[in-house]
Amino acid sequence: MWRITRNGSLIPERLHRDDGLIAVPLPPGPSRIEVSYAILRDQQAGYLVSSLSLLVLTLLLLRTRKRLDAGHWDDDGVRILRPFR
Repeated sequence: MWRITRNGSLIPERLHRDDGLIAVPLPPGPSRIEVSYAILRDQQAGYLVSSLSLLVLTLLLLRTRKRLDAGHWDDDGVRILRPFR
């Protein structure tokens, strides 16, 4: 979400533009405009869920790899896997 201030005060209203650019009303005279991007709580929650999902997936892959590496071979060269515990 874009946060726009004019002379240190938040500008809550936006003017509609068909091209999608941000437009804000300004009074006559000099103004100091600052535009910054603020991460909202839903974005923070999404980043957290994505990070936790990646961590769980990594742990599951490492566990599966460990299980595959711990397998035994029979006399015909076929790998015998241990069951999950």
